[in-house]
Amino acid sequence: MKRTLIAALVVLLAPAMVFAQATQTGRVVGTVKDASGTPVEGARVSITSPSLQGERLANTSETGEFIFGLLPVGAYIIQISAPQKRPVDITFNLGLGQTVPLDVVLEPGSDVTEEVTVFGAATRLETTSNGENFNYDDAVEELPIQNRGLEAVAILAPNIIEGATAGTLQIAGAPSFETNVFLDGSEISDPFFGDSAPIYIEDAIEEVQVLTSGISAKYGRFTGGLVNAISKSGGNEFTATARVELDKESWNSQTPADESQSDTLNKTWSGTVGGYVLRDRLWFFGALRTASLDNSLTTNVTNGSFTEVDEEDRWQLKLRGAFTPDHVLELGYYDYERTVTPDDVLTSLPAGERRAVSPGRKAPWDLYTLSYGGILTPSLFLDVSATQLNVETNLGGDPSLRAGDLAASPFTGNLGVFNNSLFDSTDTDVRDNETWSANLTWALGATSWGSHTIEAGVQFVNSIVEGFNEQSPTRWVLRAFDDLLATEAGPGGDPVPLLGEDGDLLFFVESGRAFRFRSVADELAGSPKSEIQNLAFYAQDSWEIGDWRVDAGVRWENYESDGLQPTQNFDFDDVSPRIGVTWNFAPDWQAQATWGRYVARFSQNHFNETQGTQAAPRFVDFYVGPSTGNISRGEMEAILQGNDDWVPFLFFGPLNDAIVLDAGIESAYSDDFNVALKHALGGRGSFSVTYTNRRFRNLLDDFVGGSGPDGWIEVPDPDFGVPSIVDQTVWKNTSKAEREYTALTLTFDYRPGPVWNIGGNYTYSQLRGNYEGEAGNQPGIGSDIGNYEGAAIPGTVEPYGILAGDVPNRARVWANYRLDFERWGQFVLGSLLTFSDGFNWARADTFTAPIDDPNSINEAFSSYTYYLDRADRIGSRVGGLGISARAGRSQSSRTSAAG
Repeated sequence: MKRTLIAALVVLLAPAMVFAQATQTGRVVGTVKDASGTPVEGARVSITSPSLQGERLANTSETGEFIFGLLPVGAYIIQISAPQKRPVDITFNLGLGQTVPLDVVLEPGSDVTEEVTVFGAATRLETTSNGENFNYDDAVEELPIQNRGLEAVAILAPNIIEGATAGTLQIAGAPSFETNVFLDGSEISDPFFGDSAPIYIEDAIEEVQVLTSGISAKYGRFTGGLVNAISKSGGNEFTATARVELDKESWNSQTPADESQSDTLNKTWSGTVGGYVLRDRLWFFGALRTASLDNSLTTNVTNGSFTEVDEEDRWQLKLRGAFTPDHVLELGYYDYERTVTPDDVLTSLPAGERRAVSPGRKAPWDLYTLSYGGILTPSLFLDVSATQLNVETNLGGDPSLRAGDLAASPFTGNLGVFNNSLFDSTDTDVRDNETWSANLTWALGATSWGSHTIEAGVQFVNSIVEGFNEQSPTRWVLRAFDDLLATEAGPGGDPVPLLGEDGDLLFFVESGRAFRFRSVADELAGSPKSEIQNLAFYAQDSWEIGDWRVDAGVRWENYESDGLQPTQNFDFDDVSPRIGVTWNFAPDWQAQATWGRYVARFSQNHFNETQGTQAAPRFVDFYVGPSTGNISRGEMEAILQGNDDWVPFLFFGPLNDAIVLDAGIESAYSDDFNVALKHALGGRGSFSVTYTNRRFRNLLDDFVGGSGPDGWIEVPDPDFGVPSIVDQTVWKNTSKAEREYTALTLTFDYRPGPVWNIGGNYTYSQLRGNYEGEAGNQPGIGSDIGNYEGAAIPGTVEPYGILAGDVPNRARVWANYRLDFERWGQFVLGSLLTFSDGFNWARADTFTAPIDDPNSINEAFSSYTYYLDRADRIGSRVGGLGISARAGRSQSSRTSAAG
């Protein structure tokens, strides 16, 4: 006979353990004792799952312990038996990077099997990290989340806000480019912005893990946090999904401008299929997504209508093969193709006329992944992975356009872009990434001195960037401080363009109110390619003795670069220690303190400015010629490309060491301190309260017009024939740049029963300092700290105060209610409530440098923002209470009753 028992199986015994370049699995640890509390040696333990290829077996040690590592995400059943003991079957869910603890008591007898379902294993209590896990089938699909991309899901975790650039994340107060995103063990973060390459298909994502603080030495290359995702892998049953998303521009409400809207019905089709080639031996999972979207756009001022056709195709395939249940090999391939025809490349600076719209954009990307997981002995685990990400993009202006005998260059002013599109469609933007890693974990059984889990590994990342990021297809860009299109007031007072006798637009330029970009990419010898290689070794030991656990780790890493300018290559080492102490002062209560140092990956933006790669190497010339009347585009082009009316005053590029790295350059780092109180809710979930303090140190900033006789240099000028004198820029670490994040977070998850799930988090935080390090679409930029020090007023340049990413109050609460109709499927109701304070704003004034700095050239052109206050706030908002319903046959392999 059988009887069912729903029990609270919560212990605070096992340390956290992670595997691979980024964790792709979880683990189960447990202790088996008899009714008297004596450990049961030699008990048979088996584990099965729809996610597992075959059954895994283990026997308990002399201390009654067992461990299963390298377990895929999913629903599991563990069966435990011993002679003269009543067998126990335990059902639970295992999440990405999680440890499920089991403390099992075998009662005397043999005729009854106890069936135990764990609703909410207290996995939060088995780790030092803070964050959230989101399973796509059990959470994302059952909540009213319209955008299911990795960043849009990850932002539901605590300590996270939207970054300065759309689609990026700011984690624990770090600039958004300090976020690291992984997919199936591959680092897919953009080397400049830190957001993920959208190379995946959302319906094929299995789970996302978000880590925001208290992070193991296994992870590096960030000062913020991690987003770690895995894709689905197939199984012993065939599954398939199909989805169509419909969108029509005319369904949206119009603005007061009454702009035209397309009536085309846009369709995005996607589907997945998974199953097996050989049961328990070879599984597969594939997905396909195709979309063609029509966007009706209108040029500024000229009101020329055009339709932008955005076509995108993605597909992916994963194979998982098991030589035995203990040795598994995975191969993955992702393909992404996008074309946009035509392409209005910058929404922040839209096309003012039709010829300023780019002919198109092409983006062919792909990703290869390979991983092996092997159980060498019952307590020794090996994980090896290698990945290759290829990202190429072509967009920009048309070099074939002509204005008379001159190639057409972009003209930009307040009213938009004219004459040609910005950027160069022949300058391919490459952002590739190569990684490999190996990790070995050794679990040592309990002794009188406690138990240890020792983990050690090596990781390698090579970030490869190519292209110049040319701002124009013709070398030149004209930029006016005001308008440059000749207009007159039309009906209603709106500007109407003036036309010449030939019916073409007319332009003008005012003396002292314009400047130009003049590319010098042709002056740089060699391929516009740069590489930054990162090699890291790490070790982590989790030592548990009695009611205490100590997690200690250290990470050593080396950064080395290779670029166009060998004198500016760097090679440095750094060490980042991590430590955590946990006290289990009651059966379901835990106090914890952690400290760790996170060393940033060296920014491609900082390095490339010294190389010219992706840095748009250029002179900036100031217009000193006469103000013109209304002239044709050909006459404007002739002024732009002539040299009589221009004075060089700024230079951005590596010629003659105009921009250099300090000789002792290193990566920035952050020191992370956390104190947490955690409580298990009777086997149905847990909650935790965490205080976080993170200080950002050794930050990188650009020092312009350095002190001493080397504050300026001579740069060869290919157009003027004589050297131009410019202020030198030195990128270096500085203690003058300050940034500090403090937060109090509450996280909770609770399952009242098999049909309910409630979870969420609340964050109260402060972000203070005098250093931003980024702005919209500008990652890794410098500040005015240290610039023209002889001309600045101390205390008025970048004052200490509230930073742009300060959002004090932020809450996310979600709930699911499931009705299971067995063979007829499920009906699920989901709700999501979000709240966020608005961003701060400041009253400010500007001033010009009041005195000359004898060691710099161009301080006369410098102005500074003086902040009168930084304490006001605008735009607090409730993101919405969303409610969704979902019905149908569930394809999830996870049990709805498990946590």
